[in-house]
Amino acid sequence: MAIIWLPEAESALDRIFLFYFEKSELVAKNILKDIYKSVKQLEKFPYIAAKEAYLENAYYEYRSLVVRKIFKIIYRVEEQKQQVIITTIWDCRQHPDNMMSQTNK
Repeated sequence: MAIIWLPEAESALDRIFLFYFEKSELVAKNILKDIYKSVKQLEKFPYIAAKEAYLENAYYEYRSLVVRKIFKIIYRVEEQKQQVIITTIWDCRQHPDNMMSQTNK
């Protein structure tokens, strides 16, 4: 399946990188590497992650793949188009009520 990054997901990834880059360039790069490595798995195994419980009432069916215990790759699968749509990278330390506004696109 093709991986499609929505602009919101790319922005979230940029914010995460910049936040950690201020503390450690190496840590920031390793976080990005881990996120991209996890996204790569979705090409072959798009249903590897569980459905996201906080988004069960959303228009689409969202799944979330946990990375480093503090980030979730929030995505949906468009089977007909053979695409995995990455909608955001969620920092799990945020309040989950905010998740709907960042993903329901």
